[in-house]
Amino acid sequence: MIIKIIPRFEYLILLTAILIAQPLAAADKLLLTTGLNPPLVAGNNTEGFVESLARTAFGRLGHEIEVKVVPSKLALMQSNSGKTDGQLLRIRGINKTYKNLVMIPEAMMQTEFVAYSRKPIGELEKWQDLSQYEVSYVNGWRIFERNITDGPGVRKADDPAVLFKMLKENRTEIVLYEKWQGLLSAKEAGIEDIVINKLPVDKIEQFMWLHNSLEHLVKPAAAALKMMKQDGTYDEIFEKTLGHLLR
Repeated sequence: MIIKIIPRFEYLILLTAILIAQPLAAADKLLLTTGLNPPLVAGNNTEGFVESLARTAFGRLGHEIEVKVVPSKLALMQSNSGKTDGQLLRIRGINKTYKNLVMIPEAMMQTEFVAYSRKPIGELEKWQDLSQYEVSYVNGWRIFERNITDGPGVRKADDPAVLFKMLKENRTEIVLYEKWQGLLSAKEAGIEDIVINKLPVDKIEQFMWLHNSLEHLVKPAAAALKMMKQDGTYDEIFEKTLGHLLR
């Protein structure tokens, strides 16, 4: 990846935004909930990609963060009610339903959603093409809930390990999931003949979200993330946490 050189004027703007937030952030600890799994969040003796990005970005603002993994839909409900401070990674538009959440407008990552199977399936030109298969996905993942019509062939589970176990045992034909988590989940399930099939909308930007009581941190957090992408920190974290899965 190419490391960009930050123009001096832009650097000063980013630095000013971060420094402004620091007095507000003194000794504060934020609790972010997520339905994510390794390698995007920490696993056994591993550091998660998205969790590490958030920890570094908010660390530059003087905040510590705690990440709590709970079922995806529960995570949204807790953050929207103010029981927790925000969401680690979500698509645009969730505030249409969860109106108390505010998006940090600098993408954490471009997520690639894929259809995992044990044999190649036909080209998927539209979401409706999945209706001919038995399809499973994680409960609460809005991108799938919006595009997949419930029916007898559609199954959901809170734990992705359950879905990949079903796939291994031929109790479902397709598991819809995020690429990196799916690669690790398939490996842990012992599926050696895993096939990755592209979805109609296979890539989408995802963002951190905060409860609106923390709206004062939105712009500084976005500035910190942007600076991380430009000073090489983002690429370093990627190589440390995800790069090994490509080798």
